[in-house]
Amino acid sequence: MAVHLVVTFIVPEGKQEEFKAVAKELQAKSREEKGCMAYTFTKVSESPEEFAVIELWADQPSLDAHNESAHFKELVPKLQGVSTIKSFVKSHEI
Repeated sequence: MAVHLVVTFIVPEGKQEEFKAVAKELQAKSREEKGCMAYTFTKVSESPEEFAVIELWADQPSLDAHNESAHFKELVPKLQGVSTIKSFVKSHEI
């Protein structure tokens, strides 16, 4: 069963370029993983400080492997250092 994630972040103006650079690297490496069906960082149009990542994984084991990957463990703390998570939604197809 496919797993969907939508995570939104608040990124202060002075940290946005750093956030985008790390996000692009994480996006590129994640898209290469087995089971990754979509992985896209976006800028939320209505808010100057809000970004989101939209993920689609083939199944929970694929997401679990992603969360244990070296690039995830390296890059996610960098994102957390320049942002605050606003919301986290995990869902499954019905």
